[in-house]
Amino acid sequence: MSCHEHMSFRANALKICLRRSTHLRDDELALAIKLESSVAEVLKGKRLLLWEEMLQAINYPDLAVFDEFCAGSMLTGQTERTGLWPAKVTPATLTEGELRNQARLQRAALSCGRFSLTMG
Repeated sequence: MSCHEHMSFRANALKICLRRSTHLRDDELALAIKLESSVAEVLKGKRLLLWEEMLQAINYPDLAVFDEFCAGSMLTGQTERTGLWPAKVTPATLTEGELRNQARLQRAALSCGRFSLTMG
């Protein structure tokens, strides 16, 4: 495709998504009400049903990801194998308690403007 054709294709896709998003507005609000409060807080303003339709449109092989996303995902511990990615075991370098402590310290530093990113 030429640059112009590529831009036109993307603009058309965006128009379709925006139009569909408008049609899904009430359903998105109804879904948001059903979410667990901590999940709803993180996903506030996200167009989840639109994302689900986009996954379906590209025949995404693991549509259960939508349900997992809406239920909330554990950020630590074992995950189920989906077959989408090669299996790889990477042992944790911190316990969950240490991770929580580091997160608390980093949140405090961020709110005070003292956080600096260091690459190891």
